[in-house]
Amino acid sequence: MRFVLIFLALFALVATASASVWDNAEEVFPGTCYFGELTYTGEVHYYKVQLSAGNSITISLSGPADADFDLYIYDPSVNLIASSTSGDSEESCTFTASVSGYYLIEVTSCSGTGSYMLDVGLVSGGGSSNDGGGSTFDCSLIPDWLGPLRDICYWLSDGANSLTEVLNGFKQFIIEKIQALTDFLGWLASLPFQAVDWLFNKLTEITSAAVENIKNAVDAFIKSLTDLGTAIGNFFGGLFSAVGGFVSGLLESIQGAFGWIGEQLGIAGEGLTENAIVIIAIVLVAVGVLFFRPALWIGVLLLGVWGLQQLAGQGNLVQGLFGDYKNLVMVIMGIAGLTILFKR
Repeated sequence: MRFVLIFLALFALVATASASVWDNAEEVFPGTCYFGELTYTGEVHYYKVQLSAGNSITISLSGPADADFDLYIYDPSVNLIASSTSGDSEESCTFTASVSGYYLIEVTSCSGTGSYMLDVGLVSGGGSSNDGGGSTFDCSLIPDWLGPLRDICYWLSDGANSLTEVLNGFKQFIIEKIQALTDFLGWLASLPFQAVDWLFNKLTEITSAAVENIKNAVDAFIKSLTDLGTAIGNFFGGLFSAVGGFVSGLLESIQGAFGWIGEQLGIAGEGLTENAIVIIAIVLVAVGVLFFRPALWIGVLLLGVWGLQQLAGQGNLVQGLFGDYKNLVMVIMGIAGLTILFKR
């Protein structure tokens, strides 16, 4: 007995809940569109439409592109008979009523929010009318003696079906065009950002290329300067080497010549060479004082070089000057020559 009471209580609870759903459902009619708004995820809206057994109908749902709305259809016993859960807000269910009565339409938000349009299509089959008032009429109920009227009824029913197809096609066309326009406006709005990105990338490329060109030019200039410095160094090194070789060869030739003369006269070559240098220097100084100024500079230079050479050989300045009268004389003559040179 206890289990019977529990069963009856549960049955009454389910019946009460079902009655509440039917009471809260808004009645809609074939061939009309209804608008609503789901404000949070999980919200549910209910509608009901009256159909006759054998009626076929298509119910469509259109919502925001960034939301996921679902569509469910229940029979008069609240059994699920059709559903559309595509993952977006464009849903559609086509079904045929198995029994006469009200059919429940459920619109729910799986994710996202926004406004939606519920399109209740025109019915076909079963002699149902589409008068927008929810009433039905079976064309087969017209008696045979009113055959022409019954034919007109069926013709109107077929015409309604054709009109439904035309309206559905037109609605789909409008939806596609609106989506295309939305995509175009989105692309148009993104153009400034794309232009800025393109300009930034181009400026980056140009700047990088300019920096690379400047770096290459500087490297080439530095290499040119390095090569020029090396060439100049090699040139002067070769020039100094050649001049040094020439002077060394000339001095060796002069010393050899004086040595040969000394051998022919029977005088030591070294003494003759030293005396000859002094004599030549004195002669050049005299010629420079009397006639040709550059000869004076050369004579003084020879005297100074010879005197420094002699002093360097003595190792002592006093001994070098007074130990040999020739050193003292040469130094005095060099000072006199320099004095005359600067006075001129």
